[in-house]
Amino acid sequence: MPSLWWHAVTGLEPLGAMINYWWRDGPARMMTPMLSLKHALMTMAGLPANEKAAWRAMFEHYLFSDDPAAHLPEAARGILGDQSSEARQRLVAELAAALRR
Repeated sequence: MPSLWWHAVTGLEPLGAMINYWWRDGPARMMTPMLSLKHALMTMAGLPANEKAAWRAMFEHYLFSDDPAAHLPEAARGILGDQSSEARQRLVAELAAALRR
């Protein structure tokens, strides 16, 4: 199945089995976006509507626009630029520490 390809299956026999796997198109080094969705559900589910709207705009800009840091020099892009192995490790440590709280 292509990544995020929603589908339904109808079993015609009393017993059946199904195996489902979504193939990722992104680089293997990347974690699954499902973790982001789960984290967002955990942290945003109870927010007031106006805060959710503000976060929606933030996500739309930083995650879904073509290049939100295009106007910045590469050295000033931080997490929006190319992520070195060391930068990714620091970010993982920061997120892990926050989740442990």
